[in-house]
Amino acid sequence: MKKMLFCTVLATVILCLLSCSTTAVGQKATAPQNLFPDPSFEKTGTVTEITHSGVRAGVFSPAEGKTEEWKICQDTAIPVEPYAVYEAKAFVQRHGGEGVFYALYTYEWDSFAWSFVSNVSVEPTTEWKEVSTRLCVPSTTAHFCPGILTKFSGGTVYIDDVTIVKVQSAADHIAELKAKNELTDEEQGILARWAIENKDFETAKKCFDMAGEIRKADIACQWGLSLKGDPEAQIPFLVDMIRYNGPTQPRGGMRLDEYLREFNLTQLHEVCSRLLKQGGNQNSIRIAIAKLNAAFRSLKTPVPLSVIKPFLDKLQGDMDAFNGELNDDNTKKAVQDLLTHVKNTYEGRVKGLGHRVISFETTKVTPETHAIVISAQATPSELQASNELMTFIEDMCGIGLAVIKDNGPLPQHAILVGNTAVADKYGFAKQLPELGTDGIYYGCKNGNLLLGGNKRGVIFAVYRFLEEYLQCYRFAIDSRAQPVSGEAVIPALDYTYVPQIAYRDITLDVTRQPIIGVRNGYNGMHSQVYAEYGERMRYHGYVHTFYNLVQPKLYAASHPEYFAEIDGKRVTENAQLCLTNPEVRRIATEKVLYWFRNNYLADIVSVSQNDNDNFCTCEACKALAEKEGSMAGPVIDFVNAIARAVAAEFPDKQVDTLADGLTLQPPKSVKPLPNVIVRLKTHGCCVSHPLESCPKNAAFAAALKGWAAICRNIYIWDKLPLVTNVDVMKANFAFFAANHVTGITEDGGAAMPGEAIPVMRSFLLAKLLWNPACDVEEALKVFTNGYYNAGEKDMCDYVKHQQAICANPELHLTSDEFAPCFDAEAKAILDKAVESTKYGPHLLKRVQSCYPQAQ
Repeated sequence: MKKMLFCTVLATVILCLLSCSTTAVGQKATAPQNLFPDPSFEKTGTVTEITHSGVRAGVFSPAEGKTEEWKICQDTAIPVEPYAVYEAKAFVQRHGGEGVFYALYTYEWDSFAWSFVSNVSVEPTTEWKEVSTRLCVPSTTAHFCPGILTKFSGGTVYIDDVTIVKVQSAADHIAELKAKNELTDEEQGILARWAIENKDFETAKKCFDMAGEIRKADIACQWGLSLKGDPEAQIPFLVDMIRYNGPTQPRGGMRLDEYLREFNLTQLHEVCSRLLKQGGNQNSIRIAIAKLNAAFRSLKTPVPLSVIKPFLDKLQGDMDAFNGELNDDNTKKAVQDLLTHVKNTYEGRVKGLGHRVISFETTKVTPETHAIVISAQATPSELQASNELMTFIEDMCGIGLAVIKDNGPLPQHAILVGNTAVADKYGFAKQLPELGTDGIYYGCKNGNLLLGGNKRGVIFAVYRFLEEYLQCYRFAIDSRAQPVSGEAVIPALDYTYVPQIAYRDITLDVTRQPIIGVRNGYNGMHSQVYAEYGERMRYHGYVHTFYNLVQPKLYAASHPEYFAEIDGKRVTENAQLCLTNPEVRRIATEKVLYWFRNNYLADIVSVSQNDNDNFCTCEACKALAEKEGSMAGPVIDFVNAIARAVAAEFPDKQVDTLADGLTLQPPKSVKPLPNVIVRLKTHGCCVSHPLESCPKNAAFAAALKGWAAICRNIYIWDKLPLVTNVDVMKANFAFFAANHVTGITEDGGAAMPGEAIPVMRSFLLAKLLWNPACDVEEALKVFTNGYYNAGEKDMCDYVKHQQAICANPELHLTSDEFAPCFDAEAKAILDKAVESTKYGPHLLKRVQSCYPQAQ
């Protein structure tokens, strides 16, 4: 018996030793990975007198005499396994204080607001106390804060030894949730998201049915968004999101916009009709109907009359059928407003139909002979482009051309839009030329037309064709010009164009909406260019990002050597980084890679100096700057180190930096890598005269030529006053084109006295950005004739007068100065225009807007 007992005990001890000391022969057991990057706050901690372990601890407290209403302390993105369960632990002390301190605060977003929250409230204690909580989020990162102060004053909280370890896999956690009969609100959200992602619609429906109102809206929203690209399938989920009060939530309006941006008119009607039939939260429905009205007013897919009329009839029928069931006057008004607007739009379009004749060479375009042909797998931008073309032709000619797919019966003659499988059947090459993302192609032969391009290019091909051959222009939201009579004969065409300036941007508000910006060829980050337009080019961090890369709030106390040394002291505010410090380079590189990994839409990350000249003068930085003859030496060397890592992981991405102030002049030997963009600022230059020829601009001109000798990716951040100085514009763009400039941002600022209106400036700049060699004088005539109608001569005279004032060789204006361009003669020109009988009320208002604001 004793022998058996001894053997049993011995076997147990051996098993325990094996399980504790090894996981396989020769392999030691490893502790779970702690996901918190600085558990004992050795890098970011600010106190040393009170620690649980190590030499530093985190400390959170309001400024003396201040109450923190809601302060997040060190929000960190923690990489996690979606749906897995993690345990967070820490040791804390709370020394007095009024209010609440939440430790180990985790959150993520559901459709509308913060959700999936876990935390622990810390009561006053002067001894180290261990606290813990569990967390689970449905995404690959969790927002984790060691602490959050809420209405907290007069106290201090210390925290140390934070750990976050996985305690349950996603598979085990989901199995546990599926086995439960009752779920909390957040468990419903977690399980529903997992079910939607894994197409377990039975489980998703179960979660939806048991959920409360707001969670129902959240689940419906996520379910519908999972069907992105199929608006018809999204409709019932959008309706449920609205019925269960989603639009009244913090991000409800944003979610509505996300849906409605993809919907056409028929789908908008179906949403409206179902809401009227099914009812629900009246306030939410009212908000949604107002959004539907706004969506109709700004439909990105143009609507032919053949679609508007059925929509109008159905909407009127819905109103008649369900008006009695609407018990909220504001909701009734919202529906009536939508109906009235659609009716007015339809009647206005019918009234304005033209009778222009279009021919491709000798072949007249008619609905019987021609149709618009697109691919059966047409991209969103090809669909958008074909609809734009169809509606313009309808308005000009009064005829409706069908839009058909290339896998069905084909018309006798075709207008091919984008990449189709039938181009050769109409006499065109099967493959378009190499066009990149923005290049365009026109082909016209044998009574057929091909408008081609990729991504944004197909949109630009349609707009440029409409302008160049059919004289269709869009100047502003309330102003477009298109002939409605006469005949347009399109000659034989075989034309390819790829814009040299690949990045084209402007900051003026009048161009930000797609209906203006995209039609004028903009593609930069200030334009609202969505997927249906081929997406815009995006920055992550636009400018002055050094302190975003290496944040003083995280490193100033523990590592002042990361920041600029000035007069022998490290400066952590209103200065730059120590660009030669290896740790600074490592941290900045990791942050840039993190940005690219978490912002897949970004094309460019900004790694650019802060907005001051307080650069580091430590021994290493000073030596490198002196060797290169410019502070651009340390900056480009620093940026290159980051760009190498970016190129290895993201070969199609770019890193942008500034050349401005002390970095304007290029370095002697350090050259930017191929994936580095150098962006020069014209701020402070004379804008009265061309950059290349004005002696006041000699430093900038020399710098641009110097950078052009060592860099092929040069961007310009161009800040000019809004006076339309056409000669200077033309000369500057020719100078840019000759010096490898591939991107330009026109920083328009605000309107100034005597301005010939921002709309004109935007239009002319758009033409130059698209083609620096364009005939800008002719573009000015097109604008003044189209925007002011019969007022072409008056307004051309006004602009030329402004131009003459600015061209004074003795007058050197900078972008920050008002141009003295409104004198007695300018006033006389405008007075004459205002007194003219040829302007209607809306045109008169445009003329009057050119007076100084004090007029």
